[in-house]
Amino acid sequence: MRKFKLSEAQFGMLELLYRRGPMSQKELVQELGVSYWEIRRLVKQLVEKTLVARRRRDKDRRFIIIAISGYGRFQMEFAEPGTVWAMGEGVKKLSPEEQEGLREILDVECWILDFEHREHKGHREEQEENAGKGEESGLGGI
Repeated sequence: MRKFKLSEAQFGMLELLYRRGPMSQKELVQELGVSYWEIRRLVKQLVEKTLVARRRRDKDRRFIIIAISGYGRFQMEFAEPGTVWAMGEGVKKLSPEEQEGLREILDVECWILDFEHREHKGHREEQEENAGKGEESGLGGI
């Protein structure tokens, strides 16, 4: 996955989260057949690229759930073979007014994804600054 500068292992995890939805680290270990430490490393790398996010499970805060981010989902949708071609073929069937409406919707969606990407990146940088000051980063050791 050279286009997005991902290793095969990173892409494998991202694709699994894209297709199956949020998963615990234990589930990722079982599904991908790699060690817990390898999962931790991959998650850290994908969080740094803002392609996935970590969150604590609501019912049991000890468990960390890994989920694909909006930015990661956007990247995966354009990584799927034939997606862009199929979208283009579908757009051709729309009237000029419908095409303009779709363009406006996509402009807003791209703005939202860009905002989420920048906000997540800023939050991660703030956590790194706090961790550098010896404050609790809230990442549960990951």
